[in-house]
Amino acid sequence: DAIPSSCIQLRNLILSAFPRNMLLPDPFTPQLKVDLLPEINKAPAVLSNFTGALNASPLRGELDAFLKGRGSRTFLADLPAQLLLP
Repeated sequence: DAIPSSCIQLRNLILSAFPRNMLLPDPFTPQLKVDLLPEINKAPAVLSNFTGALNASPLRGELDAFLKGRGSRTFLADLPAQLLLP
C-alpha cells in the first residue's frame, strides 16, 4: 500500500521487477510447464510488512474466525464492501 492505487503504471513496473542475475523463462515457449521450473519451489522474499494493515483492522479477527469455521456465514458476501477504501 506504499504506492497509491491511482498510480497503476508505477505499481505494474515495480511488481514486474526481478533481479539482474535471474533469467526469466520465455512465456511463449511451446509446452512450457511452469510447475516444473526449479524456481517455483522457492518462496519469494517479502521485505515489507504486508500483514500490517490487516492486523490493524478488525477484519483480522473476523477472517481468522471464518477460516477456523466459527465465523459468520455472510463473511464472504460482506468482504468486498469491507475492503473498499473510505
